[in-house]
Amino acid sequence: MKDDHMGNGQLKPAYNVQIGTEHQYIINYTFHQQANDMPVLKEHLQSTKAQLAAIGQPMPQRLSSDAGYGSEENYDYIEQEGLENYVKYPGFYQEQKKTRRQDPFRRENLYYNPEQDYFVCPMGQHLAFTHTTIIHSKSGYPSLVRLYQAQRCDNCPLRGQCHDSKTERVIQINPNLQRHKDQARRNLHSLRGRFLRRKRSVEPESVFGQLKWNRKFNRFLLKGMDKVSCEFGILAIAHNLKKMWSAKRKARIVPMGPNLPSNDPVLTENTQINTLKCCFIKTQSLVAA
Repeated sequence: MKDDHMGNGQLKPAYNVQIGTEHQYIINYTFHQQANDMPVLKEHLQSTKAQLAAIGQPMPQRLSSDAGYGSEENYDYIEQEGLENYVKYPGFYQEQKKTRRQDPFRRENLYYNPEQDYFVCPMGQHLAFTHTTIIHSKSGYPSLVRLYQAQRCDNCPLRGQCHDSKTERVIQINPNLQRHKDQARRNLHSLRGRFLRRKRSVEPESVFGQLKWNRKFNRFLLKGMDKVSCEFGILAIAHNLKKMWSAKRKARIVPMGPNLPSNDPVLTENTQINTLKCCFIKTQSLVAA
């Protein structure tokens, strides 16, 4: 886990549980032994694709998640799978603040000349392109980065506000990641993007709240990836069954008709059955193993 209750930065031994939901029904779940969410999205999506294929269902057209998943590796995979990108990136909300947008020293606010390929600092000095390099993430994913460097930072009256480097200022630009961020920003600020952002906050978060707070499931009884995955699978089945029964009592489930619109807010019976199939198949395979 990221932190313990003492708030002193120490990690606790725990499992990183990822879930995919639709209308707060658990479609798929995966377990990981990494505290950071970024490296696990690809594996989770691959598992979800396999689960849906096992019941003859396609992958969703759109993917929405919080900023903890916004990496170049994940964006490339989302593009490769043909999914619409509604995944936030680190700094998505911070960049909308007035103080950040009006900060002339931030890299994203520097003027860029695309014809001659250089940036201009607040003092009017050019940061010219020097070279490209390849950097690797913690998961080993390579990224092509372009470096730009200023020429004369000595005796600049704004140096203390601009950067704290002992030499000239150097900025790194990742064109591929920037392209993905621009696409995600446009999608997230669209009408559909604003709707999905609101919906995401009540999808997986509400499910975890139900399991951990209302069901009092705060600790696994078993140990080992396969055993805890099976344990959580039983809990996911129970969660989906309870929601399905609650929806039936409220008459919110209707038989799947030939003329029912795909975006109808009423949940169809086929949707409920498919969510149960996903969890049953996964849990059954773990028990058989």
